[in-house]
Amino acid sequence: MKKIFKVAAVAAASTALCAGIGIATGCSAGYNGKYEGSYSYTNKYGATYGMRVEVTVENNIITNVRDITNTDLSKQGGIVKDWTTGKSSYKESGVAWTLVSDGWSKYFSKNYARLLYKGSETGDSSLEADSLYYKVIGEDDAVTYEKWDTDKKPVVPIEQTKGGYGWTDSSEQNWTDHEAWLLQQYVGLSVSEVLDIKVFYNSGYSVDANGNLVVDSSVAGEPYSKDYNDAFVQSGLLISGSTQGSGRLILAVQDALTK
Repeated sequence: MKKIFKVAAVAAASTALCAGIGIATGCSAGYNGKYEGSYSYTNKYGATYGMRVEVTVENNIITNVRDITNTDLSKQGGIVKDWTTGKSSYKESGVAWTLVSDGWSKYFSKNYARLLYKGSETGDSSLEADSLYYKVIGEDDAVTYEKWDTDKKPVVPIEQTKGGYGWTDSSEQNWTDHEAWLLQQYVGLSVSEVLDIKVFYNSGYSVDANGNLVVDSSVAGEPYSKDYNDAFVQSGLLISGSTQGSGRLILAVQDALTK
């Protein structure tokens, strides 16, 4: 009921809103049309996380939000890491963004991330295709694969640790299962309502105990957790357990609405 009253009030004042917002967007009889927006950042592993959306607006009211991430790679860019050389380079386009972080089936944590492989991904036909293996490199640089066994525990999956990478397979699935629901939550909201929501994200800069500036590009642009994003949490425009992914989405929507 609260949203209905808000929508009615905004519709009645659409001309006034257009005067404030439409100058920059070229709207005439209200904020109408389809707008594309995006938000992304690259972490220290060279993975570019981001969202690109198409937002449809009628009379200053959002009527549809569509996820178009990776549908047109020419509109995306980011850091691409060559895992053979370990070097990274920036590409203006052709970079497939990752919607959410990979689950623990791809990352392990002791002191650094370690990869898990399905047997079918190793190129070794003698291995069970759907079973998980970890790579072992011998002193003679010979590569072999050992089956991951929960009894032997050669490494500990993130699902069972308190630190490390911190994004589990179940977390990844949580986003996949609820993204459509989250996109629908924007329908019926006014342009001004969404633009007024403050979303805080890490600048990548901090100061150490000695007052020296510390730059950490691996976290620059990453939305803060719900404990440090009260206004965003109060908006309800997020999937519980997927604050960062939800943050990337709303920042992409806000980018579209300021075009």
